[in-house]
Amino acid sequence: MSSPPPTSVGEDLQQLLKEYHSEISELRSDNRQLRERLSSVEEDFLKKERESQLQDSMKTAASFIIFVAETS
Repeated sequence: MSSPPPTSVGEDLQQLLKEYHSEISELRSDNRQLRERLSSVEEDFLKKERESQLQDSMKTAASFIIFVAETS
């Protein structure tokens, strides 16, 4: 006995499955790109935060040096 030819329902299901897998692949790609972008934004934020803290430390040190110089 040979198997019957694929029905249109079976073909429709196969097409839907292909579309589903295609959409999943696109979503994974989008997710990967968003994660990379988020990582880049986080790195930029942390860099700016460190620079800001360094500037604050330098201002504090400069103020202290001026204070010591004036009171000596």
